[in-house]
Amino acid sequence: MKKALSIALTGFLCFALILSGCAKRFNDGFPTLPNPEPDWEGEYDWSRHGADEYAREYALEYARENGQEHYQEAYDQIYSEIYKGPELYLRYSTETENGTEYGYLVKGASWENMDPDTPLTKGPEDGSLHYDKDTNTLTLNNFKGTQIDANLMGNAFKIRVLGENHVDFIQIWGAGHSGSVTFTGNGKLTVGRKTDPEGDSYEGGIVLMGESGVTHEIASACLMVDREVTLDVYGAPAISIETTAMEKAIYYLSPIKLTGGTPLSYSSREDYPDEPDRPDNQEPVWYFVTVADADGNLSNHVTFAPGR
Repeated sequence: MKKALSIALTGFLCFALILSGCAKRFNDGFPTLPNPEPDWEGEYDWSRHGADEYAREYALEYARENGQEHYQEAYDQIYSEIYKGPELYLRYSTETENGTEYGYLVKGASWENMDPDTPLTKGPEDGSLHYDKDTNTLTLNNFKGTQIDANLMGNAFKIRVLGENHVDFIQIWGAGHSGSVTFTGNGKLTVGRKTDPEGDSYEGGIVLMGESGVTHEIASACLMVDREVTLDVYGAPAISIETTAMEKAIYYLSPIKLTGGTPLSYSSREDYPDEPDRPDNQEPVWYFVTVADADGNLSNHVTFAPGR
């Protein structure tokens, strides 16, 4: 009886270890980040957390540096009359016969004031792009567009890729709140375009901006790539993650492989040495993360794709 119990217990422990190993293997790549949800309530907008004082100090500094005596008055007017409520947004643009057309999939109250002429929409009529609020996921399904912009959409914001897609430029702003994006799905997304068909000059690409918001904290902006999606990215550089609190800000799960370079990180503390009379703990540390070749040259073409 004891022997049978021992065998059963050993088998259970082995099974538990296998499950534990699987769990670790299938959840080992993406970090746990703060502020996963979009800033629906406007907690990070300029009207809160002492933002009036912060904005006034910033305006005075800007005015002194630029010699604009009336900038303070204009700045106060802008922030008192326009920046009210949530500043989050998710928008896209496409090229049509009538030129570039824009649409908001998410439009916070501040943007209703700042950009009243650009409509709130569910996406193109062909269904090639749409946003699901419940899962905080933007789905691209054979979408062709010029730009996708997001602001304060949370660190769990996802872009699901189905079919063949192309976008010239993707820009994610965190405003001290977020700035991350996870690419998922089993399709392909090409980002960026050549400016010289005969050469190697590109524009566009993927840019993430964590930034320091009104809370004076640097956001944790990360680029994350799931297991089956293919990203083919061109730009100058192809990938730029700016002002993020994350030293490691590029993650991709096996079997995804990165070609075109390796992640490279610069610290603000390395770029700007400490002032002798200012302690380290008064200086917020942020990172610039990109992909570069072995010589440190920023890569203008990188690919994330399942390994063969």
